[in-house]
Amino acid sequence: MTVRDFMAADKAVAVEQFNTGRKQGCIVRWDFETVKNQVPTADARKMRRGAVRLRTAEAQTEQQYIERDSGFVACSVKVYHELPTADTVIADIEADLAARYKDGNRPDIDLEQYRLAIENLHNLNSAE
Repeated sequence: MTVRDFMAADKAVAVEQFNTGRKQGCIVRWDFETVKNQVPTADARKMRRGAVRLRTAEAQTEQQYIERDSGFVACSVKVYHELPTADTVIADIEADLAARYKDGNRPDIDLEQYRLAIENLHNLNSAE
């Protein structure tokens, strides 16, 4: 199953193999997008000196925000309990993108890099 995950931007690896003794498999992540935080420029609760105490409801709801990078990325994640084939991974990525972006405004993802990474994992496991 494909899920949306949040992780630190410097630890976001696209293809990762895990082997903890009892469990082994592969984690594939795609569709990375940076997470932005909206930080208010001024505290609306603080009254400035000389300002009218009675403000209208509209004036209280108007607040300016600055978008800042949070250091996290959101990405789609699928865990495979065995080492998948490259065709399976690419088919799963394309199916997820088709379901997530129905309007056709998809992000550009280099699927050949995923194919190469999975084939390299197969080569490493066959060499051992």
